[in-house]
Amino acid sequence: MCVCVLARFHVVKSSNEKHNPVSCWQVGHSAINNFAFSPDCVHLATVGRDGCLRVFDFKTERLVVTFKSYFGGLLCVNWSPDGKYLIVCFFFYMMEKPC
Repeated sequence: MCVCVLARFHVVKSSNEKHNPVSCWQVGHSAINNFAFSPDCVHLATVGRDGCLRVFDFKTERLVVTFKSYFGGLLCVNWSPDGKYLIVCFFFYMMEKPC
């Protein structure tokens, strides 16, 4: 994976925090396929069709790091039990030439 140069992340806060939603996050311009909270609930990891793995500090609502897949969209993400590692899975489609 390589680090994404453009990180598209935007938070819109509600003017009235008594009602939901309190804030709205825009994470890129494509669909999010999966997300997972770290075991200590401090970080949130998301993966999407754009092939980016993004890690956020959930409490401060800030983007910590973004990684880009070489192979296209990412399907799922999960944290190790100790919260030190992330695992992602991706869809790799390969066509063979007809005989």
